[in-house]
Amino acid sequence: IYLFHQVQTSQQTTYFLLLIGESLGTETLNRIQQSVNSKSEGRYSVVLIGHSRSWIQTNLFYQQAFFRKIMKPENLRFQSHPNHPSIHWENPFDSGNPDIEYLHNSAVRLSAQYFVLRDHSEKCNTEGIIDLFSKSVLRIFRTLVYVKLSYLPNYLPAFTLWKLCVYADPELEKLEYLFEKLSGEDFFKE
Repeated sequence: IYLFHQVQTSQQTTYFLLLIGESLGTETLNRIQQSVNSKSEGRYSVVLIGHSRSWIQTNLFYQQAFFRKIMKPENLRFQSHPNHPSIHWENPFDSGNPDIEYLHNSAVRLSAQYFVLRDHSEKCNTEGIIDLFSKSVLRIFRTLVYVKLSYLPNYLPAFTLWKLCVYADPELEKLEYLFEKLSGEDFFKE
């Protein structure tokens, strides 16, 4: 377990953790997050990223900058065994992100489709609009995380993606009031 960031407000402390292990799917990470929040009665929350050691090694060719920044000895909080194999970092490493243009264009096209559907839908038939809006927001979040952190998340919940966006660019936190305006505190659940 690596602790790579911490945010403290007057009401809550949020820990950003990288968990390395097997079977760390979205469902498991969500249960851990909910458990921490529940047991601490909202005083603590966690933003969790989970991958296996082999997945990290396999995907270093485009995500090394992110993992190398996090997986430092001073960030290590727990190690289940002292003799885990070390990651074989790529040296020299080219930090070019060849997929950024594709991801950006994809996010722009999907968002444009949402606006077309929203503007031309029947008032009584909004089927698919919310789903398209959600996918657009998630794609924008994923693209932003990839551009800013050199990390392309797979299947993270919207709230976790948003927290990674704020970690990457703290100025974005000023936009959180817009989410509350859209749907109250349930924006990320919807």
